[in-house]
Amino acid sequence: MGSSAFKDSAFYGDLSTPYMSGDFPYASFRNCKSLTSISNLGNITSICKNARGGYGEGSFTGCTSLTSVVIPSTVTIIGASAFGGCPISNINITWENITQLGSSAFDGRSDWNFIVNLANLTNTTLNFLGK
Repeated sequence: MGSSAFKDSAFYGDLSTPYMSGDFPYASFRNCKSLTSISNLGNITSICKNARGGYGEGSFTGCTSLTSVVIPSTVTIIGASAFGGCPISNINITWENITQLGSSAFDGRSDWNFIVNLANLTNTTLNFLGK
């Protein structure tokens, strides 16, 4: 799957790609208004990778129906604005595996109440909630 593959599409329902590995491209589902959940991203290692080897922004930015996300324990990097503007109310993530967290990765979720173990983080601006 390439960058912007489903950008602005009418992809509906649950995203499940159990055989995916490597890097999840940036902007791939940006503004996909009907995506409601992400249940299986296989064995990906990062979210928001761009074609030049760097990290882009917003794999899922603007997915205004996205409420439930499961991020595999294999993920160590979540890029900037990865889930910006998504009304996520249920997230399953192994925070201690995250080593890089981009700015505003979960922008718009200032109502979350949780504890994050930041011991392994090596590169972050610590404004992943955008507030």
